[in-house]
Parts: sequence; C-alpha cells; structure tokens
Amino acid sequence: MRFSTKSFGCAYNNAETDALRQLLAAAGFRESSPATAGVLIYNTCSVKQNTQDKILSEIARCRKPLVVTGCLAQANPELVHAANPRAIILPIESHAQLPQAIRAAVNNKPFKARTAKRLAGATVNGGIARIRIAQGCAGSCTYCLTRLARGRIQSVPLTVLRKEVEDAVAR
Repeated sequence: MRFSTKSFGCAYNNAETDALRQLLAAAGFRESSPATAGVLIYNTCSVKQNTQDKILSEIARCRKPLVVTGCLAQANPELVHAANPRAIILPIESHAQLPQAIRAAVNNKPFKARTAKRLAGATVNGGIARIRIAQGCAGSCTYCLTRLARGRIQSVPLTVLRKEVEDAVAR
C-alpha cells in the first residue's frame, strides 16, 4: 500500500515522522505523493491557534483514508473527529501500531490503540541521523498544548541514546 506523510510543527515532529516512515517501509508500505497515496498520515502540532486551524481545515478537506497523530490529535481528539469523523486517531504512545491504524482507516473500521513500545529513536537520511533525546515540555505556556499532549519532559536514558547513536553510525 502507498502512503504519504505530512508533518506540521517542530523539528521533533519531523524526526517522529521520519521514524513513522521507517516503520512503514519495514512493514512493506511504499511512500508516494499525496495524489497517489492510498492513505495519508498527518503528524500534527498544537502550539498556536492559527496552526491548529490550518491543520483542522486540511483534515476536514481530506477525502482519503487518514491517520492523525501528534500533539493536536493527542490533546484535542474531539476537534480532529469534528473536522473528519472518519479520521483514525493514533495516540503518540501507540506509534508502533501505525500499520494497524492504516488498515483500519483504509477499511473504514474503528481502531482501538494500545500503549506500545517506543519507536526506534534514530532515523538516518542522507548521512544525517535524527535522534530524539527527550519528549515532553518543561514550560507551561498558556497558548501551547504540547505539555498536555506529550507530558512533562522526560529524557531518553543515556544507555538507549548510546545504542541509537552506534546503530545510526553503523548504517
């Protein structure tokens, strides 16, 4: 099956989207343009209202099977469902279940996520490795939902980071 991803927001979302692409490639999915994809995957942001409005508008216009993840989907799933009732919401902690979420979206079936293991942290693209060293937020900005969506900041253990760096260098 062909898929296309779109990442909204920060560098962390971009790295997370790279990890999702890697997961799907390993599961036999093929990346393509949005026009030729059988399913779209949006990794969303909720930092600013105008960004949130843009994302929700795009979700509402989507006529293809759609899986939505990221901060907006995590913090306000009801807004995503109001914009597109057929969209499958994939919680951040359940990213490893993306292939199952895609199948549910394509078959217009409900999807119940389970908490799963963390996706591999290092993605390598063109000699550049992205390694996510932490998740969450230390701030409490009134305009931002990142802390609500991702929780308090948590560092990835040093032993895990070291292994991810070694694996990335080996690739």
